[in-house]
Amino acid sequence: AADVLDENIMIAGSISGGIWRTTNGGETWGKVTSPNQNVGTSCIAQDTREGKENIWYVGTGERYNSANGGGALFLGTGVWKSTDNGENWDTLAATASGTPQLYNDFDKIWSIVVSKEDTADIVYIATPSRIHKSWDGGNTWTEVLLSSGAGGYAYSNLMITPNGVLYATFSSDGSGGIWRSTDGDNWTNVKSSSWLGGNTRI
Repeated sequence: AADVLDENIMIAGSISGGIWRTTNGGETWGKVTSPNQNVGTSCIAQDTREGKENIWYVGTGERYNSANGGGALFLGTGVWKSTDNGENWDTLAATASGTPQLYNDFDKIWSIVVSKEDTADIVYIATPSRIHKSWDGGNTWTEVLLSSGAGGYAYSNLMITPNGVLYATFSSDGSGGIWRSTDGDNWTNVKSSSWLGGNTRI
């Protein structure tokens, strides 16, 4: 992800390699997380509101991957946040399970988006079968959308338009389809997954 204020600054991460940062357009990179920080990066988002650009979020963990044989998941450690433009990172306590032998929703994050709303620090994440919302920059979270019938396995995705409209998708092994919201709290199913046929990820 490139910094909206300086395209030479970029943040990158991998599911097993932590978070990296460059200030010269990618010519050289430095690792900004330590070996004892398990930051298995799956998605990155910057707060692009004026005066908030130093805030970044990283989601961690993968529910499915190429090494998934025998249930070998890459479990994450919740959502991580930086308030100094990606130089230092800390896990958000509300998303850290503290139980690496077990997994919960915050250990497997598909995508993360930051609202452009000026009155609150609103962040959304997509986890298997669920969309979660935070009003306070990730300190607390509420489940705002659930895909029924798929347990904890349905693929999900999330995006936000420039004018703040949210779209969420679930794979067809759950309630499926495309969902739309203008406030992040109330969602309408605007397209079912039946038109795709089969067990489909969208």
